[in-house]
Amino acid sequence: MDQIIDGKLYSTESSTLIAQNHSSVFRTGDDVILYKTGYGSFFVRTVHDWERGSTDFEQGGSIRPISDNEAKKLYKQLQFQKVGYKDTFGIEQEEA
Repeated sequence: MDQIIDGKLYSTESSTLIAQNHSSVFRTGDDVILYKTGYGSFFVRTVHDWERGSTDFEQGGSIRPISDNEAKKLYKQLQFQKVGYKDTFGIEQEEA
C-alpha cells in the first residue's frame, strides 16, 4: 500500500514492519501496524475490522505518519514486535 502525505511517499512494501497487534488472528478490532521507512520516519497503518474480509485487504486501511516519540509509545503497546527496540530506535529500552 502506498500513500502520499504532505508530498512524502509512505509505502508498506519498501518500509520495514516493526510491530503489530494480533487482532487479525482473533478477528476482533482493527489491525495496527507500525512501519519505519528507509529514511527513518515512522508511520502507522490501520486496517479496520470490516476491511479484513475484503479482497482488497492488502490495499485497505489508512496510513498516518507519527513522530519518534509516538512510535516508541506505540511499540510498547503492540503485542508482536518483529524488530528489537534497539534496532528500531538506536537506543536501549528504558527500564521501569
